[in-house]
Amino acid sequence: MSWNPMRSLMAGAVTTALLVPVATSSAAVVYREIFPNATGGDLADGEAGGWYLHQGDTGVSQTSNFLLSGGDGMPADLEWVNAGNAGTPSADEMAKGYLFRGGTDSGKHFYWTDEFSLNLNTWTLQSVSWYQRNGNASGSAAGDLIRVALRVGDDWYVSKDTFTNPADTWQQNTLTVDTSTKWYALAFEAGTTLAMDTSEELTLPTTGTLSAFGLYTDDKTGGSGRFHRVDTYTINAVPEPATLGLVSLGGLLMLRRRGRLS
Repeated sequence: MSWNPMRSLMAGAVTTALLVPVATSSAAVVYREIFPNATGGDLADGEAGGWYLHQGDTGVSQTSNFLLSGGDGMPADLEWVNAGNAGTPSADEMAKGYLFRGGTDSGKHFYWTDEFSLNLNTWTLQSVSWYQRNGNASGSAAGDLIRVALRVGDDWYVSKDTFTNPADTWQQNTLTVDTSTKWYALAFEAGTTLAMDTSEELTLPTTGTLSAFGLYTDDKTGGSGRFHRVDTYTINAVPEPATLGLVSLGGLLMLRRRGRLS
């Protein structure tokens, strides 16, 4: 059989097509809570936009001095995403409101919500970010070590990486979630236990369901009281990418048939 340059060219094109991956997927905001409050004042204790606070060694539910403030949040121009709010936020809702915790208790604090879940079999977590401003320039909470908390299935994990904030300045914190990110187990049962186990570093599961998330801080090491301000808690994830692009079986059969006919 004589050499056919056209057949060789087409076969090369097929080989190339088999090796070229489809465009990779980019990260998307799958959740964003902006803690809106455009009422012109603070809401009543316990009204925290679908978020909860548990504190102390027994994880007691806390509503006193835990609310949505009506003050200026950060940033002022982002909309909520999958955060339990309907419609499009107004300009005031985007600019006003943040999660606030005040008081004198210096024990563990665990802020969390289960208002959104994510299938980790079809999405890969990329990052978790939030804005935080700890009140009082005297530093009542400026030295707190803040950790990201994620629940996969029924198991809670808190990041080994920690974040601190200036006393009176909004600052964005971002935890990149990848295979090098280490985690500790968090034992949590409301009203019974709240304890981080640092004896073993864990890897966050990449399958299952992200069923809840939030922020955790352990006992204070100095100062007194807690004044936490949190805004714009965001989760970014990447949809599972397609594998290498494949030509259709029909196309391969057509090339094979043409080769036999030449």
